[in-house]
Amino acid sequence: MKVILSTDAHHPEHLKLMRYGVTTARRGGLTKQDVLNTLPPAKLLAALRPPPSQRRIPGSTFPNPPPAAPW
Repeated sequence: MKVILSTDAHHPEHLKLMRYGVTTARRGGLTKQDVLNTLPPAKLLAALRPPPSQRRIPGSTFPNPPPAAPW
């Protein structure tokens, strides 16, 4: 499972609080490879896009139907 670390900052001064999220993630055993917002921008955007099989049908609020059962 991948995670994104955030400060939920409401003021630029609060961005320095990111260290608490990083410390907690490290304490939980996460590495740079587990944190999506350590990726370069293009790779981060690609990781956030749902795969084609999970994209919504245009003009619909419902997801695409699941694939047919193999049996």
